[in-house]
Amino acid sequence: MKSFVLLIIWSLFSIQLLFSQQGYTFTRIGTEDGTGLASNVVYCTYRDQKGYIWVGTANGLQRFDGSKFVQISADKQKNILLVSSLTQIIPGGNHTIWLSFPNRQEFGLFNTSTYQYQHIPIDVLIPNNPLSETHYDANGVVQQNVTHSYTYDTEGNPVTRKTTSKMIGYPEEIENARFFY
Repeated sequence: MKSFVLLIIWSLFSIQLLFSQQGYTFTRIGTEDGTGLASNVVYCTYRDQKGYIWVGTANGLQRFDGSKFVQISADKQKNILLVSSLTQIIPGGNHTIWLSFPNRQEFGLFNTSTYQYQHIPIDVLIPNNPLSETHYDANGVVQQNVTHSYTYDTEGNPVTRKTTSKMIGYPEEIENARFFY
């Protein structure tokens, strides 16, 4: 009887070990190891047809191939992408993605096959005349001030809208840039 109880306990323990081995494995990718992101600030991601994940960070564009991140380097003379805060990635056609760099007030088209970057010139037509809104609560007290600034392409079509909102009682402003095409 004693050996039967020991056999049951050993069986239960073995089953516990067997099932505890199944699960998910996670790998932490940091900014320090050389294979991770160039910045901890990630604004946007996009997965292309080949399965690569393109990431827009505070330090520009990176590509993740499933094991490591590759930083897209900078060289303006060779028409290659510069390093700057990349806040929006929009799929284009024929292996291209549209990129938005609001800090530089720049937009461009990046070819994911050739790694060539084409700057798209835009004209800011309303730099000193933004649209403003004031939001009130039910008692008529101001709760938020919102300002919209627009940029246009050379044909007068809207390309971006930058929204800056300031909540009353909070020290910082919140900015949101949106890319239209």
